Amino acid sequence: MSIRTIAGDCLVRFDGGRDRTVRGRVLVVTKPDNTVLVHDTDGYQPVAWLTRPESLSVTRDPLWLVASNGDETLRIEAAGDVVITERDASAAGTQVGACRCEGPV
Repeated sequence: MSIRTIAGDCLVRFDGGRDRTVRGRVLVVTKPDNTVLVHDTDGYQPVAWLTRPESLSVTRDPLWLVASNGDETLRIEAAGDVVITERDASAAGTQVGACRCEGPV
C-alpha cells in the first residue's frame, strides 16, 4: 500500500454534484483506497475530493489524474511544474472508539 502526493501548479476540475474548476499551487494526496484529496493554503478542508472512486488513473508525462465514481469525475492536469512522490503507507495510531454506525472509528 502506498500514498502518492502531487505538489505544484495544477488545473483541478470536478464535474458532478459540486462542479468546480480551480487552478493553483496545490497538494494532491491519493490514498490506498483511491481517495483523492486536493488541498491549497486555505484551511483544512480540501478544495476538491473524491472518496473511494470506482476508477483512478494517473499518467506522468504530461501529468493527468482522472478519478471517476458514477456521475462524478475529478480531473487534475499539470499546468506548470509538479513533483510526484510515492511512499509506503500503513495503518497508524489506534482506533478511538465506536461510531454511531456501530463500527470502529
